[in-house]
Amino acid sequence: MSTRTVRDFGLLMALVLAVVAGFRGWSGRADALYWLSASALFVMLALVWQAPLRPLAALWMAFAELLHRIVNPVLMALLFVLAVVPTGLLMKVFGRDPMRRRRQPDAATYWISRAGARETPGTMNDQF
Repeated sequence: MSTRTVRDFGLLMALVLAVVAGFRGWSGRADALYWLSASALFVMLALVWQAPLRPLAALWMAFAELLHRIVNPVLMALLFVLAVVPTGLLMKVFGRDPMRRRRQPDAATYWISRAGARETPGTMNDQF
């Protein structure tokens, strides 16, 4: 893990602890000074001596990886179930077939001719 990553982790934790200290102080709790002291300690360690933060940063990254492995599939499944499936069902109910995959037994061909197409080799230039 790079020094910059560890420093960024320390500064992020200091910011989070400072925000917690601010909320605790605003609500009149007596422990706000402890949270602020922990924030100051994280700032000092992040800027001066990152070695003690390295194991904490590694543990934090392992926790983030675990969360990623659990939350990502759940969110993707929810997105599919809540967005893609209803859209497909509505399209099926209203008879919409945007890819024109519906079988047409009386059609001679499924070829879609372009209106006003020029059938010259020059029409195939610069396709991409």
